[in-house]
Amino acid sequence: MEGFSLDFLGSKPLWLVILPLAALLLVWWTYRRTYPPVDRWYRLILVVLRVAVVAVVGLLIFEPVLQVRRFRERPERVALLVDRSASMLLPSTGRGGAQALSRLDLALRLIDESEANKGIKIFTFGSALTEADSLPSESESQLEDRTDLASALEALKQRGQPDWDRVYVLSDGRVNAGKDPLLVAEGLPQVEAVMAGGYPQRPDLALVSVEQIHPAFAGDEVELELSVAVGRPQESFDTVAQAPVCDFFLNDRKIAEKRIDLGSGGARFAAAAVSLPAQEAGSYWLRSVLRPIEGEWTAINNERIMRLEVSKNKRKLLLVTNSPDWDFTFLQRALELNDDWQVESILLLQSRESGPMIRRRDSEGRFTPISLPDAGALEELELLLLHGRLDRYDTAFLRRIARRADSGGFALVFWPTDDLKTANLPAALARYLPFKQAQVSLVQVKAPEVPSVIFTLDRYNILASLGSGTAIDDLPPVGWVFRGVPFKSTVEVLGRAGRRFPAGEPAPALIVAQPEDGTRVATVLAQGLWRWHMLNQDTSESRDTRYYRLWGSLSRWLTAGEKKAGLALEPVREVFHRGEPVALEGRLGSKREDTAKGDLSVEIFVWRENERRGVDTVAAVTAEAQGADGSFTVQLGRLPPGYYNYQGVLAGGRMQQKSAGVFAVESYSPEMAVIEPDSGVLARLAKETGGSFHGGLDGQISLLSGSTEESVAASWRLSHNVWVYSLLIAILSAEWILRRRKALP
Repeated sequence: MEGFSLDFLGSKPLWLVILPLAALLLVWWTYRRTYPPVDRWYRLILVVLRVAVVAVVGLLIFEPVLQVRRFRERPERVALLVDRSASMLLPSTGRGGAQALSRLDLALRLIDESEANKGIKIFTFGSALTEADSLPSESESQLEDRTDLASALEALKQRGQPDWDRVYVLSDGRVNAGKDPLLVAEGLPQVEAVMAGGYPQRPDLALVSVEQIHPAFAGDEVELELSVAVGRPQESFDTVAQAPVCDFFLNDRKIAEKRIDLGSGGARFAAAAVSLPAQEAGSYWLRSVLRPIEGEWTAINNERIMRLEVSKNKRKLLLVTNSPDWDFTFLQRALELNDDWQVESILLLQSRESGPMIRRRDSEGRFTPISLPDAGALEELELLLLHGRLDRYDTAFLRRIARRADSGGFALVFWPTDDLKTANLPAALARYLPFKQAQVSLVQVKAPEVPSVIFTLDRYNILASLGSGTAIDDLPPVGWVFRGVPFKSTVEVLGRAGRRFPAGEPAPALIVAQPEDGTRVATVLAQGLWRWHMLNQDTSESRDTRYYRLWGSLSRWLTAGEKKAGLALEPVREVFHRGEPVALEGRLGSKREDTAKGDLSVEIFVWRENERRGVDTVAAVTAEAQGADGSFTVQLGRLPPGYYNYQGVLAGGRMQQKSAGVFAVESYSPEMAVIEPDSGVLARLAKETGGSFHGGLDGQISLLSGSTEESVAASWRLSHNVWVYSLLIAILSAEWILRRRKALP
């Protein structure tokens, strides 16, 4: 027993002296004389009973609490946090090599060899803390591409977890997500940080990225840019003599090998441009593999996968105008700067002598007579711009455009240059305009003399290449605008004639864009945008290229539209990193004549390439899980590396509709780009919490789960004991009986 203490909860110490004395004086005064008189011994008994009553009542009022403290021995509560990120697959020892154990392997061996590990609670952490029913393994589906140690430590401190006496953190120290773990160190017990992995003593190369520079066309070349991380040991190595070779496989068939020049000096990263012969038009998996250099530390980070699209021809863009002006001319020049686009234009002219004339201008500037494109010619187009007086176009031509837009996978740009009544357009085409009402009248007005603004952050991320989230507000004012037209909810305003008018209303919109049932549409509602081209054109070095990049970015977004379908399903990205959660995004077409949306459900199937599709549904999406626009997301979790097929089946309608495709999970993770473990975070965390840091799994470390002494306090409160109240009633009853026997009042 350590000791005990007596505390009074109901009063201050001074009253503990004053009130009992006052009560005793009152009892003495009450029984000093009695009427009728009684014997002294009888009166003494009454005094004793009254004093007992006062004493018991006083104890109830002052609430004395007796606390007894003692020590007891119990097993330690120890938590072990094991890093389950992809970097734990890197070699654990400094020598590396193909036979070296991974950091995760060595961590598991340490847990197995610890004599007292049965008393340790095991958790794993990546993006979140997870209680492990069994020891983690190298199964790829358990690994993650994120390491958020701070969130794991916070979860360990949450209510419901026991008070830990010690925490082991077993990791390579590479924290690439969340906040600084030191910010959550307060309130933690001592943290024993165990470093998994030693500093590599061999050189290492990591193929960080493979990017396609330009779109590929059949019979041409595929231009790639490779980024290689160069990991050096403490003694450097000759990058020129050890220049690696990269092998390229198209659908697992080797097509080329290229030697990569890493340059000279101590650069940590090297970039190399590579050209490969393009295959026939189609979609391919391109796998790039760096051959290990002599004595390389590990080859697990030497491989990347990308999806390669080879097109048959350049994307065809057609610009049509019946009012050629500077805006049309400069737009044409801006689009022609992209070598991957075949830009042509058609001019609809009016001659007094010969009447209407239609002239085609090809990419080389030659003019030839031509007729308006028929349905077959429109089908080959990726983007069509209608410029000028839109309601004066041939009605049959406008209807053909509407039918082409209805098929999806198309881009439309409207640029009216005069007053416009949408009622004069075919209704099938007018519905692609961005206005909320079916019929509106656009009247040109003089634009405010304020700088124009282009916004680079929007829900569709259209102009992100101009500077994500940065408003470009130093553009020259335009000449004419259309004002006061309400837009559909799906419309995104990309630019305005100034930020706001003095009255606070939004400035007139200059450019808007929106997806419309498989077709992406942009509308330009101003004249004079060509002035943006003239910002700074003095010399080639100082030319302002934002005008060209604006049209380039907008056109790329427009031409990335999808075919119209009752069900559209595609992966969030075509290639996922190892340990990255796989997700599919889907959308139900806005026009379905077969059945109501509430009766539809989508079944999702996923299977590995070269394997049969399973009969079990991976996920089922009902109408309740879909958004107002029919969109939904299916989370498939983490999948092992490999190539996968997926298929979505729309059930519940008159006709079963399907949407299928492919995606891949590669063996590379961004965590593997940096091969050295990082002792900084773990060492500081251990120091901050009073624990110790172990610099490597060298076989001398053991996980301990011993015993500890803790102080246990027991308290006793008189007011919580029923026997006290029983005693008080008994004493009061005895006093009352004795007083009644002598007829005392």
